[in-house]
Amino acid sequence: MKMLESNRARLTNEEIQALAERAKITFPELVSRYANIIGVSYGRVTIRHQKTRWGSCSSKGNLNFNCLLMLAPQDVIEYVVVHELCHIKQMNHSKAFWAEVEKILPDYKDSVKWLKTEGGKLMRRVR
Repeated sequence: MKMLESNRARLTNEEIQALAERAKITFPELVSRYANIIGVSYGRVTIRHQKTRWGSCSSKGNLNFNCLLMLAPQDVIEYVVVHELCHIKQMNHSKAFWAEVEKILPDYKDSVKWLKTEGGKLMRRVR
Protein backbone atom coordinates (compact mmCIF):
# COMPACT_ATOMS: atom_id res chain seq x y z
CA MET A 1 0.00 0.00 0.00
CA LYS A 2 1.27 3.40 -0.92
CA MET A 3 0.00 6.87 -0.21
CA LEU A 4 -2.11 8.01 -3.14
CA GLU A 5 -0.82 11.55 -2.99
CA SER A 6 2.96 11.49 -3.13
CA ASN A 7 3.20 15.27 -2.76
CA ARG A 8 3.75 15.85 0.93
CA ALA A 9 3.48 19.64 0.92
CA ARG A 10 1.08 21.32 3.32
CA LEU A 11 -2.49 21.20 2.10
CA THR A 12 -4.22 24.46 1.32
CA ASN A 13 -7.68 25.28 2.67
CA GLU A 14 -9.01 24.80 -0.87
CA GLU A 15 -7.48 21.32 -1.09
CA ILE A 16 -8.91 20.36 2.29
CA GLN A 17 -12.33 21.63 1.19
CA ALA A 18 -12.07 19.57 -2.02
CA LEU A 19 -11.20 16.46 0.03
CA ALA A 20 -14.20 17.11 2.28
CA GLU A 21 -16.50 17.41 -0.73
CA ARG A 22 -15.24 14.09 -2.14
CA ALA A 23 -15.59 12.50 1.31
CA LYS A 24 -19.24 13.65 1.56
CA ILE A 25 -19.98 11.43 -1.44
CA THR A 26 -17.61 8.54 -0.67
CA PHE A 27 -18.31 7.86 3.00
CA PRO A 28 -22.12 7.68 2.97
CA GLU A 29 -21.95 5.17 0.10
CA LEU A 30 -19.38 3.00 1.90
CA VAL A 31 -21.20 3.25 5.23
CA SER A 32 -24.46 2.16 3.64
CA ARG A 33 -22.84 -0.79 1.85
CA TYR A 34 -20.90 -2.06 4.87
CA ALA A 35 -23.73 -1.44 7.35
CA ASN A 36 -25.84 -3.87 5.31
CA ILE A 37 -23.06 -6.45 5.30
CA ILE A 38 -22.38 -6.08 9.05
CA GLY A 39 -26.08 -5.90 9.88
CA VAL A 40 -26.16 -2.63 11.81
CA SER A 41 -28.06 0.61 11.53
CA TYR A 42 -26.44 3.99 12.08
CA GLY A 43 -27.29 7.63 12.59
CA ARG A 44 -25.66 10.59 10.86
CA VAL A 45 -22.50 10.44 8.77
CA THR A 46 -20.40 13.57 9.27
CA ILE A 47 -17.18 14.58 7.54
CA ARG A 48 -14.69 16.53 9.61
CA HIS A 49 -11.18 17.83 9.30
CA GLN A 50 -9.62 16.34 12.41
CA LYS A 51 -6.05 16.56 13.57
CA THR A 52 -5.79 13.31 15.53
CA ARG A 53 -8.61 10.92 14.57
CA TRP A 54 -9.52 9.05 11.42
CA GLY A 55 -13.05 8.32 12.54
CA SER A 56 -15.35 7.92 15.49
CA CYS A 57 -18.68 6.38 16.43
CA SER A 58 -20.97 7.84 19.08
CA SER A 59 -23.13 5.78 21.42
CA LYS A 60 -26.09 6.85 19.25
CA GLY A 61 -24.46 5.37 16.15
CA ASN A 62 -23.46 8.69 14.60
CA LEU A 63 -20.30 8.34 12.54
CA ASN A 64 -17.56 10.90 11.91
CA PHE A 65 -14.79 10.54 9.33
CA ASN A 66 -11.70 12.60 8.65
CA CYS A 67 -11.62 14.10 5.15
CA LEU A 68 -7.86 13.44 5.00
CA LEU A 69 -8.68 9.76 4.54
CA MET A 70 -9.41 10.63 0.92
CA LEU A 71 -5.60 10.69 0.49
CA ALA A 72 -5.29 7.10 1.77
CA PRO A 73 -5.58 3.90 -0.28
CA GLN A 74 -9.13 2.62 -0.83
CA ASP A 75 -8.66 -0.43 1.41
CA VAL A 76 -7.61 1.86 4.29
CA ILE A 77 -10.70 4.02 3.76
CA GLU A 78 -12.89 0.91 3.81
CA TYR A 79 -11.13 -0.36 6.94
CA VAL A 80 -11.92 2.85 8.84
CA VAL A 81 -15.58 2.60 7.77
CA VAL A 82 -15.79 -1.04 8.89
CA HIS A 83 -13.94 -0.24 12.14
CA GLU A 84 -16.42 2.50 13.08
CA LEU A 85 -19.47 0.43 12.08
CA CYS A 86 -18.23 -2.49 14.19
CA HIS A 87 -18.27 -0.13 17.18
CA ILE A 88 -22.06 -0.12 16.86
CA LYS A 89 -21.90 -3.81 17.88
CA GLN A 90 -18.95 -3.52 20.27
CA MET A 91 -18.28 -0.06 21.77
CA ASN A 92 -14.69 -1.01 22.70
CA HIS A 93 -11.55 -2.57 21.27
CA SER A 94 -12.03 -6.01 22.83
CA LYS A 95 -11.23 -9.33 21.17
CA ALA A 96 -14.91 -9.52 20.22
CA PHE A 97 -14.64 -6.16 18.45
CA TRP A 98 -11.57 -7.19 16.43
CA ALA A 99 -13.29 -10.47 15.55
CA GLU A 100 -16.17 -8.45 14.06
CA VAL A 101 -13.73 -6.38 11.99
CA GLU A 102 -11.87 -9.49 10.84
CA LYS A 103 -15.11 -11.18 9.72
CA ILE A 104 -15.59 -8.38 7.20
CA LEU A 105 -11.96 -7.57 6.39
CA PRO A 106 -9.67 -10.56 7.01
CA ASP A 107 -6.61 -8.47 6.03
CA TYR A 108 -7.53 -5.45 8.19
CA LYS A 109 -4.14 -5.53 9.93
CA ASP A 110 -2.49 -4.30 6.71
CA SER A 111 -4.63 -1.15 6.91
CA VAL A 112 -3.86 -0.70 10.61
CA LYS A 113 -0.16 -0.94 9.79
CA TRP A 114 -0.53 1.57 6.94
CA LEU A 115 -2.25 4.07 9.24
CA LYS A 116 0.51 3.66 11.84
CA THR A 117 3.33 4.14 9.33
CA GLU A 118 1.80 6.60 6.85
CA GLY A 119 -1.12 8.20 8.69
CA GLY A 120 1.01 10.62 10.65
CA LYS A 121 2.44 11.95 7.39
CA LEU A 122 -1.07 12.82 6.25
CA MET A 123 -1.92 14.52 9.54
CA ARG A 124 1.29 16.58 9.39
CA ARG A 125 0.25 18.01 6.01
CA VAL A 126 -2.29 20.23 7.76
CA ARG A 127 -0.53 21.36 10.92
